Amino acid sequence: MKILLAFLILAVLGGSIYYYIYDDSKETIEIIGSVHVSVNNSKYVNTVEIQDQPYFAVIQGVARNKSKETLKSVLIKYNIAGENTSTIIFDLAPGQQVSFVTKSVLISEKKPEYFLDTIQFEKTSL
Repeated sequence: MKILLAFLILAVLGGSIYYYIYDDSKETIEIIGSVHVSVNNSKYVNTVEIQDQPYFAVIQGVARNKSKETLKSVLIKYNIAGENTSTIIFDLAPGQQVSFVTKSVLISEKKPEYFLDTIQFEKTSL
């Protein structure tokens, strides 16, 4: 029993150290975005699926590289009113700030809730 408890403590400490050292996405990249909604006046929208006025929504924002390494293939995923959307930034140099816009999603709310889902990227040394 003591061996199992010691193993669990070591596993928790090891996992904590791993995330402290290697999972530095919050210190590496800063993402600031806000939702922008527009009315969809298209005749081709299936109104059976959407009961209210259909809207298009995108996230517009900026991504800033706070590290000293170049970031490649930065994938930014958001969720708007339960719909997933994303954008990709191919190269982000150290200290560089880039504007982005996600793919549009069709929603039924004029003021939807949204949140940053995930950020994925590859680091390359200078």
